[in-house]
Amino acid sequence: MAARLDELDRRLIAALQEDGRTSNREIARHLDVSEGTIRARLRRLDRDDVIRIQAVSDVRAADLSVVAYVGFEVEPGHNQGVMEALLQWDEIMFAATAIGRFSIITLASFADREALLTFLLEDVSAIPGVIATNTSELVTIVKHDYRWVRIHD
Repeated sequence: MAARLDELDRRLIAALQEDGRTSNREIARHLDVSEGTIRARLRRLDRDDVIRIQAVSDVRAADLSVVAYVGFEVEPGHNQGVMEALLQWDEIMFAATAIGRFSIITLASFADREALLTFLLEDVSAIPGVIATNTSELVTIVKHDYRWVRIHD
C-alpha cells in the first residue's frame, strides 16, 4: 500500500534529494517547522520505506567501462525463473518485469565489452526460458536524475 504524503513530506523529500547532507536544522528552517517535526517525519518516512538516506554514485563519474540495458524476451511461464537467475549476477544493477517486446529489462555494468559478451553468450544462454536478448550500450549519459529511485531490498 502506498504511503500518503502531504505537502510537508514532499518538500522534505525534495530538500533531501537536492542535498542529502543538509542538516535537519537547516531543512526545518527552510520549511518553517521545528527540527523535531523534521526528525519525526524522517523517522516515519524511513520506517514506511518511503525514503532511505544513502549515498548514490554518479554513473558518469564511476569507473564503469561498459553500462548497458539488456532486454530479455522470455518464453511464457519462465519469467520467474529467468529473473531469479539474472539476480544472481552482481553486474545487474536494475531489473524489472515489463509489458511489450521484452518481459524483463535490466541495467548492468561490466568491466569491459569482453565481460558483457561473456555474460550474453555464455551466462545468459544457459538460462532456461530465454528466447532472445537485445542489448543497448550506454555511450553518453546526458541526464541522470537521482529523484527517481525505487528502493528494493
